[in-house]
Amino acid sequence: MIQIRQAFKGSLVKCPCKTTPLTEQQLKDLLRMADKDGDGSFSKDELVNAFRDMGSFFPGWRARQALQFADRNGDGQISLEEFNQLVAYVRKLNYKNACPGSKSA
Repeated sequence: MIQIRQAFKGSLVKCPCKTTPLTEQQLKDLLRMADKDGDGSFSKDELVNAFRDMGSFFPGWRARQALQFADRNGDGQISLEEFNQLVAYVRKLNYKNACPGSKSA
């Protein structure tokens, strides 16, 4: 979790000011870093940590919603085949780059 925050230097904050949304590539990079065991799939716990690092107020709820949206085969994990669906879900949430007035974590 700290590694992700350091890598993005506080840029994963959902912010009401007019900052730019995270790009698809930034989201993919973030999610790949969240795969802590390196097995290529994403467990609910890994998703919870990713959403927490993105600044979600309810990371557990978001992780459950992401699984519901992207887990096509119902195995409780997001596989490589389902990864693009996960990215599409996260993009809809419109997480933004850091607010210029906010302090980095």
